[in-house]
Amino acid sequence: MTLTVDALNQHYGSSHILRNVSFAMAERQCLAVLGRNGAGKTTLLRCLMGLLPASSGSIRYGMVELAGLPPHRRIRTGLGYVPQGREIFTNLTVRQNVEIAARATGAARSDVDAAFEEVVALFPVLGEMRNRRGGDLSGGQQQQLSIARALATRPSLLILDEPTEGIQPSIVQRIEEVIASLKQRIAILLVEQYLDFARSISDRYVVLSRGAVIESGASAEMDHDRIKSFVSV
Repeated sequence: MTLTVDALNQHYGSSHILRNVSFAMAERQCLAVLGRNGAGKTTLLRCLMGLLPASSGSIRYGMVELAGLPPHRRIRTGLGYVPQGREIFTNLTVRQNVEIAARATGAARSDVDAAFEEVVALFPVLGEMRNRRGGDLSGGQQQQLSIARALATRPSLLILDEPTEGIQPSIVQRIEEVIASLKQRIAILLVEQYLDFARSISDRYVVLSRGAVIESGASAEMDHDRIKSFVSV
């Protein structure tokens, strides 16, 4: 299904955070959203998920208008979300974190078991630590768990907010490999500060500045130095 965002605006008090943001992405495509801190990237993702209300505009996924739907309804249309900061359940085990996500979609016990084995195949360390509390994992392991939890909902569009932030290089490499394998069957929308990572994994990109889209195009044709000037602090 195609995600189409049209003239999306979001206000926080008197501040105009998102300004007529428009873009579209196709099935099995990876779109990178780039921009400096404060450009509106996380606000955009939270609006897509229904965690923040949009002031105006349209968010359409396939034939469904998402604007106005609560987050759980958006998840059931096929959206999966990995927030910045991971937000795992620290007092629950790895297995329980994944199970809660799978059950939120109404999955039966056999489907929950299957979902867990699927994410363990992607992130083997989670299988080794299935009975360990989420709060006892390293930062990189928590990020893998956060991605696994989103995948347990069986999304057709996975939305990730800075998945490489504060992560050691070996785990960044694993996350890149997982995203590359996933985009053969689902769409991925990625907010990322690490430009080389974003360019290597994405098919297309959009750049946000002060809440507006100022540039977009094919990642293979990205002018690295030009885009870096929009992203660097």
